[in-house]
Amino acid sequence: NTGELEQIASLAEWLHAYPAEHKVVIAGNHDVTLHPEFYAEHWRRFHPAPLDCVRARALLDEASCTYLQDGLAEVRGYRIYGSPW
Repeated sequence: NTGELEQIASLAEWLHAYPAEHKVVIAGNHDVTLHPEFYAEHWRRFHPAPLDCVRARALLDEASCTYLQDGLAEVRGYRIYGSPW
């Protein structure tokens, strides 16, 4: 569970089908493919070959969710701050 594209694609598919008006996603500390700068330096610790971080993020965007990385979103009057660290 280190941000493999298959795992993110599975989550994105589930999120896309989930009947919520708003979906907010915050990566876990092991979802390394969602942190491109870190992954570029350390991918060898997690995977035998580098994975596509741009594609990992695009999968979440395609699921119509809001991804927070050190950011803030307002949903139905609630302010949500997300950081995977």
